[in-house]
Amino acid sequence: MNRNIKDLGQALFKKKIYIILITMIFAMTGICYTITNVKYVASQKFLVEDIEKVETYQEIIKGSVVLEKVVENLRK
Repeated sequence: MNRNIKDLGQALFKKKIYIILITMIFAMTGICYTITNVKYVASQKFLVEDIEKVETYQEIIKGSVVLEKVVENLRK
């Protein structure tokens, strides 16, 4: 078992330049990916078939009955 580990160590030592280069490539790739600062934006679209209903709902929501309930629930 020790012989296998020793052989592996010698093989890695001989290939150290490749290991260093591959590590640097991965590190630079990670840095570049992080620097690009990708931003995701969520969006929503509503399909409104009856604009009059939407306007009615807006008025209902703004009404005192609904607002009083909201205030009441926030106080709990």
